[in-house]
Amino acid sequence: MNGRANYAKDKWTWDNTMDFAYGIVKNKDEDGRKSTDRIYLDSKVGYKINDKWNYFLRSTFYLSLPQVTILKKMIKL
Repeated sequence: MNGRANYAKDKWTWDNTMDFAYGIVKNKDEDGRKSTDRIYLDSKVGYKINDKWNYFLRSTFYLSLPQVTILKKMIKL
């Protein structure tokens, strides 16, 4: 599942991307096993200085689903 959300007003821009992936592979005579899992978030805020230059701040968050289980145990959810 993918998603995008973008905003622009005057000299400001805000661009966001989200990607969620989870897959299971099941071969004949085998149990199913996880093939992929990830949560990826990317966010950028920009400010236009002039026609050729922009400042921007970027933040990226990446998480694999087994890490979610570890985090739950750490904070006892």
